[in-house]
Amino acid sequence: MFIVPTKTKIVATILAKNEEDIIGANIEHHIEQGVSSIILTDNGSTDNTKEIASKYKEVIEIIDEPDDTHFQEKWVNNMNQIAYKLNPDWIVHIDADELWCGLGKLRHFKENVIFSKKTLIHPPVPDLKKFDKLKMKNYLEFKGKMEDVTVEWKVAHRPIEGIEILHGNHGVKNYHGSSSQTTAIYRHHYPVRSYEQFERKAVHGYLAMKKRNAVCNRWKSWYETWEEGKLKNLYDQTVLSWTQMIRNPNKTDLDKILKFWTNKEIHEKIMDLAKNEKLPEIKQWPAKK
Repeated sequence: MFIVPTKTKIVATILAKNEEDIIGANIEHHIEQGVSSIILTDNGSTDNTKEIASKYKEVIEIIDEPDDTHFQEKWVNNMNQIAYKLNPDWIVHIDADELWCGLGKLRHFKENVIFSKKTLIHPPVPDLKKFDKLKMKNYLEFKGKMEDVTVEWKVAHRPIEGIEILHGNHGVKNYHGSSSQTTAIYRHHYPVRSYEQFERKAVHGYLAMKKRNAVCNRWKSWYETWEEGKLKNLYDQTVLSWTQMIRNPNKTDLDKILKFWTNKEIHEKIMDLAKNEKLPEIKQWPAKK
């Protein structure tokens, strides 16, 4: 007798702050990926992020979090407890600026925790005022030894009592059971989409973390550049380097992009590998038909 398989029930959490340019695209993409319910925490947005999210029936709860200390770990774990009570098959913790792909493959994993280890980076493009997936279709894909250096873990898991999600959704604690890592479930990442959005991220993000004595060296560097009045120049140079990389992949522009995008340690390792390895591949998503 043929039995129709039951649909995998996936619940997602999203933490958002002033993401009106991308939040609708984010929610719609993950609904298409099979997410049935979304719990969203709005961290004091002053734009229309919350209003846009509330239009989707799949967004079953919106939590208002006015605190301005960027205490991501605490807020995600609060959403995780709510998701746990919904008794899903899987819980996925999504950043507002990333689009997960391959979520349907979760049904093939027997482990309780899955680490997605592939991130596809979409740098900013010229003259963009809001997120546009087609205009930002080009991305960098690191492979081989470069991928090992740039790997950034993100977590999906079954509902497990007591499990806690680490800052940035990069890992878990209070769990010692089965886990697996995969590149079959991966993310397209768009952390910088326009200068206005980038400036808010650089300034407000750094000051929020500073309030609780937390430091992100990349945000600290951006903030100091902003204080010097050079942040727009940095952004424009990155856009130019990316435009040139798309036309003609080269180490000089890769070096400039990495200085903007990564910390000093990763930047130096990638450029050292670039002496002997192939440059990262530049691909398109959505792909040309």
